[in-house]
Amino acid sequence: PPFRNRDATIRKILTEVDTIALIGASDKEDRPSNEVMKILLYDYGYNVIPINPRLKGQLLMGQKVLGSLQELAEEESRKDELTRSSRAKSHKSS
Repeated sequence: PPFRNRDATIRKILTEVDTIALIGASDKEDRPSNEVMKILLYDYGYNVIPINPRLKGQLLMGQKVLGSLQELAEEESRKDELTRSSRAKSHKSS
């Protein structure tokens, strides 16, 4: 079924994840996305990955800002590769 923004759907997502990419994260205090990021980080303890091409490379609330979801996918791919490589080395030395 198509995704619908029902309370139950949102609740399910938020209880199953610990990291949220926030597209359009803002460093401007008066922006709703800034407030959302604060709530997710400080009130609920989520890991938040801010996405904003204008702020790319900066820190926002202590979190590194990525420029795009593509950049996030590339970083995750590199992490996966490092993990696989590390596992392979540990098996060789056993």
